[in-house]
Amino acid sequence: MTNNRPSHSKYTYQGLLEAARELGDELGRSPTTQEAANDDRFPSIATIYKIADNGWLAILEDAGLKPTQVREYGSEEAPRICADLHRVLERVDTPYLTHRQYDDHGTYPTSVVKEYFGSWRNACNEAGISPGEKHGTHCEGPNGEILESRHEFGVASLLTNVGVDYRAHPKVEDTPWTADFYLPASDVWIEVDGYHEDSRPNKAGFAEKLDYLKQHNNTVLIVKNANELRIALKEYGITR
Repeated sequence: MTNNRPSHSKYTYQGLLEAARELGDELGRSPTTQEAANDDRFPSIATIYKIADNGWLAILEDAGLKPTQVREYGSEEAPRICADLHRVLERVDTPYLTHRQYDDHGTYPTSVVKEYFGSWRNACNEAGISPGEKHGTHCEGPNGEILESRHEFGVASLLTNVGVDYRAHPKVEDTPWTADFYLPASDVWIEVDGYHEDSRPNKAGFAEKLDYLKQHNNTVLIVKNANELRIALKEYGITR
C-alpha cells in the first residue's frame, strides 16, 4: 500500500474519530487497531496512542462504536516487535535505539513494548540491539523526574536553583511530540540540543516539532547546556 499519510502533526483526535466512523461503516463493525494502522486515514499504532491518551477503546466509544475489537498482543508478537525495533534502528542510522526514537518511527506503542518485555532495555536486549540513551545516561532530576542526559540534568538543576517552575518531558498538545522542558509561568518551551553537529538522530522530526511550536506562537529556547539557558533566561526576562 502506498503511504500517502500526512505528517504526524496533521492528525487530530477529532480526525481519528471521523476516520474510525468511516472505517467502521465500511467493515460493519468496530475496527481493530491493526486495521486502523493499515488504513491510510490513520497514522501508525504508536501515533494513534500518542494522540489518544485514553487509548483505542476511548476512540471507539467517542466515535459511537462498540468498544470492542481491540488488538491483543500474544506470545507470538515478540518476534514481530523485535523485527520492528530492527527496522527503526536502520531508519534512524544510529548504533543504538532510544524509546523516543521509536516513538517517532515505530509501529507499536512504546508503552506496549515496555509492558510486553518489562522495560525498554529488556525489549532491546531481546532484539539484540543497544538501548542507548540520548547523549548521556538516564538519571533522576532534582524533583524526582527521570531525565535522559547530563545536559537535561544540568538544565533541571539550573531551573531549580533559580526558582523557575518547570515540567520535564511535557506533551505538546494535539501532536505526537514531547518537549524537553516547559516553563508554565512564562509559557516557554525548552529543547536541549546537546548533540554534536550533524549527529542528531531524526533531525527532520526535530525540525518539524520546532516549526510546529513556532507556528503556534510559542517561544522556544534551544540550548546545548545549562550555561546557554542561564543567558537565555536573562535575555527573555525570566530571571535577573
